[in-house]
Amino acid sequence: MPDFVHLHLHSEYSLLDSTLRVADIPAAALAAGQDAVALTDSGALYGAVAFSRACAEAGVRPVIGCEIFYTEGSRTARSRETLYRLVLLCENNEGYLNLCRIVSASFTEGWYGVPRVDRDLLERNRGGLICLSGGIDGPVAAALCAGDAETAERRASGLLSLFGSDNFFIELTNHGGREERQILPELYALSEKLGVSCAAANDVRYRSPGDAAVHSVLRCISAGRPLSSSDPTGGEYWFKSGADMEKLFAGFPGAVANTARIAARCSVDFGDGSLHLPSFPLPDGVCADDELRRLTFEGLGRLRAGGRIPAAGRTADEYAERAEYELSVIRGMGYGDYFLIVADYVGFAKRSGISVGPGRGSGCGSLVAFATGITDIDPLLYGLYFERFLNPERVSMPDIDVDFDYNRRGEVVDYVIGRYGRDRVCQ
Repeated sequence: MPDFVHLHLHSEYSLLDSTLRVADIPAAALAAGQDAVALTDSGALYGAVAFSRACAEAGVRPVIGCEIFYTEGSRTARSRETLYRLVLLCENNEGYLNLCRIVSASFTEGWYGVPRVDRDLLERNRGGLICLSGGIDGPVAAALCAGDAETAERRASGLLSLFGSDNFFIELTNHGGREERQILPELYALSEKLGVSCAAANDVRYRSPGDAAVHSVLRCISAGRPLSSSDPTGGEYWFKSGADMEKLFAGFPGAVANTARIAARCSVDFGDGSLHLPSFPLPDGVCADDELRRLTFEGLGRLRAGGRIPAAGRTADEYAERAEYELSVIRGMGYGDYFLIVADYVGFAKRSGISVGPGRGSGCGSLVAFATGITDIDPLLYGLYFERFLNPERVSMPDIDVDFDYNRRGEVVDYVIGRYGRDRVCQ
């Protein structure tokens, strides 16, 4: 069986453009006799972590990437630009972080109907990335389809200078279209002229030939056109085997084998899945758990002085015991900073006269949340269980639902940004 790895593949996260589910991709690779596979959804990385985990469970090497929308103009232009596809693959964690920056900026700075990327963005974030020229929809192939060999060479040379000969590959595709077949010899000749390697790809969008009709339906929905206007075969975008690819690209030595070589270079480590929570700013020598304990018992003292606790039929000792129990669970699960941060911004809102809801959801079962002012509901009064909110037997992030006055909600967001940093806050 020839060595081949799919390096250009779309999943369900390429909305209305693929029938492949992330969970099914590793099985498709194994069924085709391939021990690695890439995920390169259009413009986004939504499926990257789930894909990586699914591959790990199946014993398949995941290659993390993205198909980006590239313009030769400026990504910030407020006009329609001609867009081309490029495939970026992460060689390592540096590449993944850079790809995250590229994709994020393509939305926040480049959005104009689609998320756009330009050369400037690539130049500033190219480390650890491997670039494929994008096949028939890429800038190089598009120029050859237009009969402009000079522009094709200029564009290929530009990408070569950007990524280097080790990290830039001319992508060869053949989905059965006449234009694709015609320009393959020209693409290969250009690669030899520039000293660039080729990589065969199939731009996968469904698993087997029988899924082509379903893919056509998705494409028609996406384009808002009737199914009668679509080619029911949908092109040859299925998950082909290495033998299939070897037949298609028999006249282009190295193109198939290079895909396995590229995949072998790619490794992104997402870690062990542990949580990375923010830290609450505290003076040196003061730990979050101790601070949370102090605030909790101070809060219970105020509530008792104000006559709000103990509830009828309850004693002060019951509140103290419940607080100690909750604090021990919070400490054991490492959520002390989390509680302090939420109490901080809820406290800001209350001090500023911004209306805050009394609390809702399972978070109302926490006496610590009540004592620190996060909620305004006494869980012992209503017999609410802390374990519905936070349970050491079912490890999950605590979910505290907080409602703010809609008209002043922005003030709370601005406070959090000012206190913790704009790069650490999202909505």
